[in-house]
Amino acid sequence: MKSPLSQIEIVSYIKSKEWDVRVSREGFLQSKAICIAAEVQPIKLTKNITVQFLDECWVGDLNLYDEKACKSFLPYFEKAFIEDKNWPLEIIKSFEKITKEKDTLINELKKNKKRTTQEKKVIIKKYENALLSFQKYYAIAVTFGNYCEEQIRNQGEEEFLKTHSIPYTTLDMNKYHNSIRLLKTKKENIKAKKEHLEKFAWIKTSYNVIEPHTLEELENELKESKKDSKIKTPKLNSVPKNILPYVQGLQVSIFMRNRMKEMGQQVWFAFDKMAIELASELNLTREDFFQLLIDEVIDSLDAKKSIISDQQINERKNGFINCQLDGKEVLLTGAIVKELVEYYSPKAIESTSFVKGTVACKGNVSGIAQVILSSKELGSFKEGNILITTMTTPDYIVVLKKAKAIVTNEGGITCHAAIVSRELNIPCIIGTKNATIVFKNGDKISVDTDKGIVKKI
Repeated sequence: MKSPLSQIEIVSYIKSKEWDVRVSREGFLQSKAICIAAEVQPIKLTKNITVQFLDECWVGDLNLYDEKACKSFLPYFEKAFIEDKNWPLEIIKSFEKITKEKDTLINELKKNKKRTTQEKKVIIKKYENALLSFQKYYAIAVTFGNYCEEQIRNQGEEEFLKTHSIPYTTLDMNKYHNSIRLLKTKKENIKAKKEHLEKFAWIKTSYNVIEPHTLEELENELKESKKDSKIKTPKLNSVPKNILPYVQGLQVSIFMRNRMKEMGQQVWFAFDKMAIELASELNLTREDFFQLLIDEVIDSLDAKKSIISDQQINERKNGFINCQLDGKEVLLTGAIVKELVEYYSPKAIESTSFVKGTVACKGNVSGIAQVILSSKELGSFKEGNILITTMTTPDYIVVLKKAKAIVTNEGGITCHAAIVSRELNIPCIIGTKNATIVFKNGDKISVDTDKGIVKKI
């Protein structure tokens, strides 16, 4: 893209692209801008093969992925397998290194000590770099998982998708589930419960939006004993050699997608205390501070005040478009944001009574729909209802155990809802695009996993 001369040209360029409106997330400009910058970084698959997004975009809460670029990655995945059939395992090694660096940063953020302006600037850049180091893998995680799934299907080995669609190695959300199981054996051990809440305080964090993980929620989860999420260890020795690289790749993709999510939650949570201190120093509220880009934060510390005016901050709070377009960062606010949000938001076709998606776990059921749009609504979910939501995260586990079935707007076979539904053996259809618009609370619906259809009855 040539350097745009006007907002009109920028918007025209955005509309000209073939976008996959992949996710919808609440959150602040600061964290979303870091994620966008991460996802346009080059990703080295093998010694000779690298892939890279040039365009990536947030339109309000909607994250747009360059669909044409995603498709262009597919032959590079195959070339990488030809060069080295075990190349996805190098990603696992990268995550092991990144995890150590993440833990070092979190330990530094936990320290109670006075820091000079220079020391603060160093930690802020470490915080940004930590997010950049792992968030970049979102650029390939979904596309690569879909590619591996397709290769397995093409070989006529679809059965292995049911048995082996699991993370390559242990996730922290598995540790969370293990902790819950241990707490069930300790019953009234208040100390153990407090330790659990402290250790997993990050579980409801997303894009610098922090919701407390409460004792009441924990008690409710401990009462739920009908279903329990179990850790599954990948077993690859029974996989035929012709699909082994793809099954292994699928498991790496599932690990990547979920590991990035939980690592982001942990880093955002750990940074919050420092963010509040920095906001106070700059005479900003916490919410206003997170509307500043990282470089603006650093420049503001040097200036001893926010270099962004109250008016600019309020414009960002009312909605923003943040993009990386052909290597150039774009930030727009104002009326154009509302226009593009409406342009890209999923819509229900008038008189539509059904949605179609991807089957993550088999089982045909009918029941009452309950739409959950944020973690704040989790406590209202009634056992035996069918969960209709945009997507799920680790803090949804209590609701998932109560649900008769799960239906999501987003996701593929590698997403959190898909993994947990298979672990709990709950019927699940994902990637419907607009289930939360088509269905309302109280609708009687059927979930048909033979056809991948959810409809009103």
